[in-house]
Amino acid sequence: ERLSGETRAKEYEQKQQGEKLKENVTKQQGNKYTEEEWLAICKSSTGAAKAIMTNRQKGVSMTDMMDKVVQPADPAIKDVARALVIDAYSRPRFDTPEFQQKSILDFENSAYLACLKARP
Repeated sequence: ERLSGETRAKEYEQKQQGEKLKENVTKQQGNKYTEEEWLAICKSSTGAAKAIMTNRQKGVSMTDMMDKVVQPADPAIKDVARALVIDAYSRPRFDTPEFQQKSILDFENSAYLACLKARP
């Protein structure tokens, strides 16, 4: 299937956001966690990603999400939280519940994958 230039550009941009998230997690966490702890961190960040994209799809503004998620975040994860919000709001918002759910699940999986890949 052929992809339009715009679709390719969006996919590239999303990949770049994922790489940035991966870099932020790697910089912040290093090798100081066991495999089990790392999986727990990834699961937690996946929950945050799901909540962020759910709110994105409900129409919550980006500034409100930054205030709710980034401002109160622990300094160790502030950059990761900011990257998740930016990534979520770089993706489209959908009108139909079916596409909203697909978007939420895709974002959740993308965040989990980026976290797993960030393990040094």
